[in-house]
Amino acid sequence: MKIGHPAFPLLGAVLLTSATLLITLRYRLIESDISDCIGYVQASHQLARGEGLAFVDPHNQVDRRYYTLYAFKVVHPQEPNRYFGFPPGVPLLAAALERLTGDPNVVHVLVPILAALLVAETCLLGALLVNSWAGVWAGLVLLVAPTFLQFSTAFWSEVPSATFLYLGVALCVIALRRTRDDGWALMLAGASGLMIGATFFMRFSNASVLPAVPVLVWCLGGRAAFKQRRVICLLGIVLAALLALLIFNMVYYGGPFITGYSPVHGWYEQPAFSLAYAFGKSFVGGYSLPAIGNTLARDLGWLLLSGVVGLFARPHLVGGWLLALAVMMLTPYAIYAFAASGINARFVIPAWPAICLLIGRGIVTLGERLPSTLIRGVIGCLLALGIVYGLPGTLATLSSRNQAAQATVEQARRLAELTEPNAVVLSYVFNDLIAVYGQRSVLDYRHMPPYNPVSKTYEYSGFEDSLVNQVSWLLDQGTPVYYVLDQNPPLYNSYEVLRRHFELTPVDSDRPIYRVGR
Repeated sequence: MKIGHPAFPLLGAVLLTSATLLITLRYRLIESDISDCIGYVQASHQLARGEGLAFVDPHNQVDRRYYTLYAFKVVHPQEPNRYFGFPPGVPLLAAALERLTGDPNVVHVLVPILAALLVAETCLLGALLVNSWAGVWAGLVLLVAPTFLQFSTAFWSEVPSATFLYLGVALCVIALRRTRDDGWALMLAGASGLMIGATFFMRFSNASVLPAVPVLVWCLGGRAAFKQRRVICLLGIVLAALLALLIFNMVYYGGPFITGYSPVHGWYEQPAFSLAYAFGKSFVGGYSLPAIGNTLARDLGWLLLSGVVGLFARPHLVGGWLLALAVMMLTPYAIYAFAASGINARFVIPAWPAICLLIGRGIVTLGERLPSTLIRGVIGCLLALGIVYGLPGTLATLSSRNQAAQATVEQARRLAELTEPNAVVLSYVFNDLIAVYGQRSVLDYRHMPPYNPVSKTYEYSGFEDSLVNQVSWLLDQGTPVYYVLDQNPPLYNSYEVLRRHFELTPVDSDRPIYRVGR
């Protein structure tokens, strides 16, 4: 919808970016109860201190590497401590910010800043591919999407990876729109390749965007564009980033296609991706394709009708490319064992700006058919009110989430206070919380059963002996050991295992924590 002075869309983009930053900073989750977020923060702090990506605990030895956070589960041969299992890109960014400012708490500001930048990039990309107002509408739709706000206020990898991806796409468009294939175009194309390549190290599945890059080049410049230096530079850097990722996997994980999500590093025995998961069960849920549809409908609802209009608006190549980009980003999660709903809805975030741009394009296309500027303005205001109608409810949900997380963290602290400073605590639910917020060593018995690469199964039959030997070793050293009964039934029947071999003495009548003794 074209309303008023040409500067108005720019003002709208600035206001949306500022609003995003203010909201995400206000509702950011500082003390998380989720192991992924805790792991990202811990890795960031360690890198900022120059300590690397291994979680160091004095109890760890090469033959007993169980004292760790859940996010640190990668085993390096002949090294006692386990290493961070997620891609290193986001912790490296956060660590750089911490080193720059000298403030450890600044890591909690990173994702809100990048979320605001993602909204700004969405506005910019809309202006580049359609017009300025399409970008503003897309930015507004993205801002109020519940999934976007939920994971823009916590330490997740999807928002940073999406921010770098769309910055790379925007730089690519600017480079290709230059009339001359000069040094500036080459520099912009190189920066674009670096931004897109960086996303591979923030979220491995973002490598699925690779086919979209040459397609975008073809859409904007045709077949002849592939002979230009800027395009060769862009594609060369993106391919080099993919090769660098495979080399990193080889060195860090033990193989080019092995990651922290492989069974050898604590992943499940079943495959992470399977066509059967799209419309069928997986070992952790499944029905992944309908889950994407449900999350899409919950976030965007009736606005998807405008997205259909935007898809078929002229020029058709732009709409087709935006849809293709969204599909490429969503495809891995349509066949992923973990369905993109609830806490795993974060997987869809890299596709959201492309879909929002289709919606913005559709709104502009429909608005251009209205008879006067006044009518466009009135309908535009009503539409904006309709889009932001659910925002207060989303913010209330975020506030409740933060309060619940804080209560869980306090519960973990109280459990830790019931133990000696040198104690080792066994807890499935509170493992990371007791380690980070309670400052106690933890025995991660969840990853104790070893993986057998020959049979491709975990040797659960040896769990009892491993647990008993480990606890006995601790007690022989005079180390206090505690067990938290925090799941029904207990993981691997751990409670009954300990009862058979040790004396479990309740520590507090109000909390399910036991001292383990002979």
